[in-house]
Amino acid sequence: MAAKPSILRNMTQLGLAQALTMALALVLKVYLPRALGLEKSGLIFFAESLILLYFSFLPLGIAIFIYREVPKNPQRARNIVKPILWVELALFLLVLGAMLLQLHLQGQSFETKTFIGIFALGNFCGVLCFQIFKPLLLSLHQVSFVATVETLSKALLTVTLVTILIFSTSLSLLAWGFLGAMLLTLAVYLKKLRREGLWAGQINRAFFQDILIQPLPYFIHGALAGVYMNMDMALLGSWSNAAESGLYGAALRLVGIFLLFIPLLSSSVMPVLSQLFAHDGEAYRRLLAKVFRLTLALSAMLVFLLVLFAEECIRLLYGNEFTPSVGALQLLSPTLTLTYCNVLLSQHLTLVSSGRQLILVTSLSIALDLALNSFLITWGLGYWGLGGAGMGVAITAVLSEVFVFLAFSYLSKDYLIGSKLNLRMLLIALPLCVLIVLSHGTSWALWWRCGLALICVPGGIFALRLITPADVRELKTKIQKRFAARGTKSKPTIL
Repeated sequence: MAAKPSILRNMTQLGLAQALTMALALVLKVYLPRALGLEKSGLIFFAESLILLYFSFLPLGIAIFIYREVPKNPQRARNIVKPILWVELALFLLVLGAMLLQLHLQGQSFETKTFIGIFALGNFCGVLCFQIFKPLLLSLHQVSFVATVETLSKALLTVTLVTILIFSTSLSLLAWGFLGAMLLTLAVYLKKLRREGLWAGQINRAFFQDILIQPLPYFIHGALAGVYMNMDMALLGSWSNAAESGLYGAALRLVGIFLLFIPLLSSSVMPVLSQLFAHDGEAYRRLLAKVFRLTLALSAMLVFLLVLFAEECIRLLYGNEFTPSVGALQLLSPTLTLTYCNVLLSQHLTLVSSGRQLILVTSLSIALDLALNSFLITWGLGYWGLGGAGMGVAITAVLSEVFVFLAFSYLSKDYLIGSKLNLRMLLIALPLCVLIVLSHGTSWALWWRCGLALICVPGGIFALRLITPADVRELKTKIQKRFAARGTKSKPTIL
């Protein structure tokens, strides 16, 4: 029964850290395109997506092993860190060689390959820190340490890159700054692991059985999911130009600002769900349904606001140079809700299925994405002009996410998805599609859009019962108890 206090405590600590890192990430997401301009921003976005696409294969099945096994038997964490480092280093060199070979075959310049190589090394350090060591320490209840290090790491990275951008717009210099911040973060994590007595283990048959063989289906799904998430920008950079990459990347990053809660969802909710699934199936169902409903409600409100105020967001954050990305932002906004829902459903299916179904769904979504992009990138550029290639990619992204959601919903029907929830999703999607079509290429008065946002959006959420009066009362009660507890502690004692 301790799961509820645990999740509240974890979400409080990680939520504060996430709020701070979100603020710092927002500084980078806004300042970097403004400082670099359209074409250099496009190159940054392309490099980032290419690296993440290749590095999708780096984490292996380690995180899945940690979430499934370490909470049940913490001693298993003591013999995996050292061999993980050696295996990850060997795999990194192999992946880096393949990526640089692709860039060479594409005729990229030596400066571009150098910049991407340095940037890739920094991302490798990030994979070790945030995709392997972070879930390991969270599973061992080191929440305060993880929250502190994550916040300080993001602060250091932000200060370093902003300082560089004040004096220079050199992409190589930015890559060196990124690498330095990630190396320091990695050193802090390794020191902590040594102090906790986790610096042990060797590569043997048992290690491969635990880390590679048993979670192999989930590793394949994770790798395919990483390819799926980053292939749009990689394809756009390869099949169009830097300006189109910059415009679509600006829209994608703006949507990404509101996706920064996904790590919080994974770090705080997923460990508790895994524990409930192992010990209390009914409590697991209730918590999963509640988290899904609230996630759907909050993300849907954000989607409608993004569509209504897309142009203001782009002009305010990036400037007039990025105005042609408004159409891509409006088309891309529904992926906000779809991504949150799909991440939650994917984590649920990781616990309840063998992993083969996830592999099949993700493989089909990659094939669909590739087929649609091969047509819509060139068609969109020809039909809409500047920014049209990004709009084509946005359409592809929405259709692919819809396919994934429908497939995951079908696989989760015994636990979560019912006819009422499907009807709610449909009642959200229909007015959203109408709003996107009507708002594209037209300029509605600001007072009309503000009125629509203030009245219709919250009203629709309550009408569909995605947020109920019981949810509001529960939140109000928790806030009152929290303030009452603080007031009791602060009262002087009369002796």
